[in-house]
Amino acid sequence: MASSQANEPVKEHGRADPVSYRGQSREVNFSFLSFASRILRRYIVLPEHISPDLNLTSGPIMLILNKPVTVAELKALAENSFGELVKAVVDVDRELIALDAELSSDLQALLLDDGSAQASLWGINFYPDLTGEDFVEFDSMINVRPSRGNLSRGVEDEHIRRKILAVISRWVKP
Repeated sequence: MASSQANEPVKEHGRADPVSYRGQSREVNFSFLSFASRILRRYIVLPEHISPDLNLTSGPIMLILNKPVTVAELKALAENSFGELVKAVVDVDRELIALDAELSSDLQALLLDDGSAQASLWGINFYPDLTGEDFVEFDSMINVRPSRGNLSRGVEDEHIRRKILAVISRWVKP
């Protein structure tokens, strides 16, 4: 009985998450969902191009664009997740866009794992049913950066907003 207890999760305050295991050379402490999402991001091969005809599974798929995407394709992604918007993170230095996650921080982590610098990443939302200035919303928790003078969820620096829009024009086509 003692050996089976050595590998059982230790419940902290009646919860099984986070999980700590006894009897191992080091303590393992992680959120299962965070761990699983990192594994999935590393080992699932994502399609090179998203098509509106593609039968998407429910929920976001998280990808870094390697080909331009159309507004119709963004609409298909939106319908698969939030309904009216697609979350995205733009790397203004590498001129990349990561799309389609429940949290901008997941896209931020995806780009950081891919070699992006934290200071270059800005969160936005696409609204594929809207046009003009309403198509892009500069709003994300990852944008709050007091050390860089950005005190809100928006992108306060006009120069950075222009860089973001330039990257979007490269990757998002009508």
